[in-house]
Amino acid sequence: MLIDTDYKSDTTVQKKKLHQIKKDADYLYSGMKDFVWSLDHKNDDLRYLQIYLNDFGEQLFSLSNISFYSTHNFTEQKTILPFYWSKQLVLIFKEAMTNTLKHSEATKVLLKFTLKGNKLKIMLKDDGSGFTINTLQRVNGIQNMKHRAKTLHQKLIIETTNGTTITFIGNLKKNTNEQA
Repeated sequence: MLIDTDYKSDTTVQKKKLHQIKKDADYLYSGMKDFVWSLDHKNDDLRYLQIYLNDFGEQLFSLSNISFYSTHNFTEQKTILPFYWSKQLVLIFKEAMTNTLKHSEATKVLLKFTLKGNKLKIMLKDDGSGFTINTLQRVNGIQNMKHRAKTLHQKLIIETTNGTTITFIGNLKKNTNEQA
């Protein structure tokens, strides 16, 4: 029996294209969802940001071998984030969590929010293998995270020993035109 190799080749190409279309559509949907979420001013409340990122982390890691934990020290008092922070922080920590899932070889991940006075600290820490920035083939994600923190005029610290720790440190009351 002769097998039409052109047919097999066409089917393989079509499957690859469909997979890429689905991947692109999922990416666009996620990006649009984050954008729409960030436009709603009620989401400038720090608690809503924490819930949103917590839900994302729980869903992202749910089908993996990585245990996800989240903590915060918030009181019932509403804490409003400065303009534009919610969107940038969502994008920073979704990127960090996605990188953790793909590359870290971690078994545990902690997302920790700490608010002391006007200082906000958000930390994502994993117990994975860490990395050396000089050996990475692609650093776009890391550069994007740093750029997002810089647009807020705040600090992003990346430590890669004993796993990886991504820490955002921001001053909620400081003029965003000043450096943190």
